[in-house]
Amino acid sequence: MFYPLYNQTSYQALAELTPLSHSVANTVKRVVIIIASVAVFRNPMTPAGAISAAVAIAGTCLYSIAQQKAKEDAAKAAKAVKAV
Repeated sequence: MFYPLYNQTSYQALAELTPLSHSVANTVKRVVIIIASVAVFRNPMTPAGAISAAVAIAGTCLYSIAQQKAKEDAAKAAKAVKAV
C-alpha cells in the first residue's frame, strides 16, 4: 500500500538530489526506521546492528561535513577570482 508512495517520493527526491546524496538519504532513512523500531516496538538490537547504525550515522555526518567544506572552498575560490 505504501510502496507506490515511497517509490514516487524517491523518484522526486532523485530528481532534486545527486545520486550520492540520494543514497545517503536512503541510508539515513533506514537508520531512522531501525531506531524507531527499537524505540516504539522494543525490538532487540544486536551489537552488529548497533555498530552498523553507528557507521551509517558517522558516514552521513562525515559526508555532510565534507560537502559543506567543499561548498565553502568553492565560494572562496569564486570570491578570489572576482577579486583578481
